[in-house]
Amino acid sequence: IWPWIIAYDLWNFAYTYNCISDHSAYCGLALLLSCTIPTFFIKRGAWLQHRAQTLGLWIMFIMTVPQFADRIAPIPTTHNPTAFFIVSAIALAFNIGVAVYQLMRIRRAKLNPMRDELYADTKPYQQVVAENR
Repeated sequence: IWPWIIAYDLWNFAYTYNCISDHSAYCGLALLLSCTIPTFFIKRGAWLQHRAQTLGLWIMFIMTVPQFADRIAPIPTTHNPTAFFIVSAIALAFNIGVAVYQLMRIRRAKLNPMRDELYADTKPYQQVVAENR
């Protein structure tokens, strides 16, 4: 579902921004947008496939041209601890919200997350399944 995609994107960007901040424009923002935009506007239901392909292409490229992000086209960030914290807090808050939503849905519908499709009764889920048959 789209909230999990956004939650993953926020978490992953926070990780890259905090851990490899000068590379976060490429391995964070650009890579995440390159699979999230098609998911919402081109081919719904294929986000995981898009994510795997873009991540694979990035890794192959950066292993072939390792100096790209550091010397050829660097995009330095502020390295501001407050900015690191704010990005992380937003990602954490959104992820907690999505987890709470899912737990409430599981409880309300009496679903077993190991056995049942959690969103099979929703219209967006049914549309995605129909579009990808």
